[in-house]
Amino acid sequence: MAGKLVHFELPAEDVSRAKSFWSGVLGWSFGDSAMPDFEYYMVQTGPDQGGAVYSTQGEKGPIVYFDTDDIDASIV
Repeated sequence: MAGKLVHFELPAEDVSRAKSFWSGVLGWSFGDSAMPDFEYYMVQTGPDQGGAVYSTQGEKGPIVYFDTDDIDASIV
C-alpha cells in the first residue's frame, strides 16, 4: 500500500544498549546480525513491516522507508 511505512533503521553508538532499550519499551525481539563484521539487528514489527538497529559513529535519527506504487511520481 502506497505511503505505508515498511522499514526503519535506528542508528546507535551502543547497539547492545539500544536493543535492550527497544526490547524493554516495545517488547521487540531482535534477530542475530546476518552481516559479518557489521552490527545490524533486525526486528519484525508487523506482518509486512520491520526495522533494524545498527552500529553507527555519529549518525543521528531514524531512517524511514515508505512503500510507493511509483517512485518517480512520489519524489516530484
